[in-house]
Amino acid sequence: MQFSNRKLFFWSTTVYLSFVALEIILIMSGCQGRFIFPLDDTYIHLALADQLAHGHYGINPGEFASPSSSPLWSFLITPFAGTSFHPYFPVLLNAIFGILSMYFLTKMVGDLTEDKTDGFGFSGWKQLLICILLMLLCDLPSLTVLGMEHGLQILLTICCAGGFIAVISGRPVPSSAIAAAIIAPVVRYEDLSLTLALAVLLFAIGQKARAIGTFVASLVPLIAFSLFLHSIGLPPLPTSVLQKSNSSMDHSPLSSLIGVIRSNLVQTAHDPIHRGPVILPFLFCLWMTARSKSMLERAIFLGPTLVGALHLMLGRFGWLHRYEVYATVFQVFVITGWALTKLTHRADRNASSPFSSASFRPSFAGLLILLLLCGGISIKAIGETPFCSMTVYRQQYQMHLFLNRFYTGNLEVNDLGAMSFQRRPGTYVFDLAGLGSVEAQQQKKMDPEWMQSIVKKHNIELAVIYENWWPVPSSWTNLGRICEHRRGFVILGGPCVAVYSINPANNASIQKNLLTFASTLPPGVWYERP
Repeated sequence: MQFSNRKLFFWSTTVYLSFVALEIILIMSGCQGRFIFPLDDTYIHLALADQLAHGHYGINPGEFASPSSSPLWSFLITPFAGTSFHPYFPVLLNAIFGILSMYFLTKMVGDLTEDKTDGFGFSGWKQLLICILLMLLCDLPSLTVLGMEHGLQILLTICCAGGFIAVISGRPVPSSAIAAAIIAPVVRYEDLSLTLALAVLLFAIGQKARAIGTFVASLVPLIAFSLFLHSIGLPPLPTSVLQKSNSSMDHSPLSSLIGVIRSNLVQTAHDPIHRGPVILPFLFCLWMTARSKSMLERAIFLGPTLVGALHLMLGRFGWLHRYEVYATVFQVFVITGWALTKLTHRADRNASSPFSSASFRPSFAGLLILLLLCGGISIKAIGETPFCSMTVYRQQYQMHLFLNRFYTGNLEVNDLGAMSFQRRPGTYVFDLAGLGSVEAQQQKKMDPEWMQSIVKKHNIELAVIYENWWPVPSSWTNLGRICEHRRGFVILGGPCVAVYSINPANNASIQKNLLTFASTLPPGVWYERP
């Protein structure tokens, strides 16, 4: 007996929300009752949202900066800024996006597995199993508590894939797919590949004006955002995008692009296993594109092939699977829609389907294996998420507490995040990594002389940094390190963060405060005196 779409949505969403609740419980139990985000980056978005609530775009009042990779996300999480609820709002927002993702996901599975014409059929439990595996593939529980834009990105990715699945089923591309393709790039820049893929499909089915209109419309908010950044004296792309793409002031855009492609291809060759969830469906879609004799069928598989290829060449990987998950989801959803169509013989009943004379019929077991192989890294990320939160709690969050309790002056860091969020009013934070400080992003050489000039310029008397990133001026005094022993989850800049006093007159008081604070450190964290 099959499940209705409503019943399938209810049970699948219940499983999803149960995973989210379990993640939150594990995080809070490992962080002494506090909810801490699994990555420090989330606090950058929150700090930016705090400033946006006051009409300013940047981390420090009066100084513009673009530390967020997403043009849209920090604006979306601006509500409740300055309140105690603000740190929880991104989780609530992502839970809403997750529920919407489950709606489109279960609707796809329910629609494609109903009305069988043979004796094989899909029972309700088989439908539910596919939905749960797709939910895990999407990494939805982890992305929900991560608190960044990736939950919304997955929702839009599923909607874009829905356009391809509609064509596979002989139906027109739905307006939800068009809207998602237009919105997606302003959520994350790499989503332009999704827009391109859908535009290619629309072009192939004869909707050329719609294809061009969709792609051009997706560029409008990006161009508007770049013009906004330019109007406040910033580069046309966020500093976080420039940093993560290894762009440099002394390299042309073309040479930077070639460098990124070369680096990604080398890393893919050296580590194909961890990139397998993108590589495996990419190879399948590439094979289907090459073997198909139908132009429409080629266009259907060319879309996910383009998304996979572009991410393998230009995209980033890792950090709880958040960078590459959209590419995996898009490719696998199109393949799953195609496979379910085969398994239920829908093409035989629809003369307009491009697969009416299909010869290849993947088995149900083969589909499950594909979902498990491509979803394995997401399942791993879901399991690691609470431990990552514990790591952030034991290092970045502890430094946040120390600074808020014992320090009132300006600060220099090289890992912007928790130390910049909900800090003391009037405290200036200089980001050596360049995400929150344009001066650092534009600096070609991070030498001690330049670092010393920065602290003088901004009246900075304390630096909380990872020592192994750059050499520090010899005039600074190392007052000790806060260390964390959980090194199996590499989400920190190092096992220890060092505290440097810039002004010798403050050495004794800061040292005393560090010793006082050391007595409050949680288990697994300790203070090392120099």
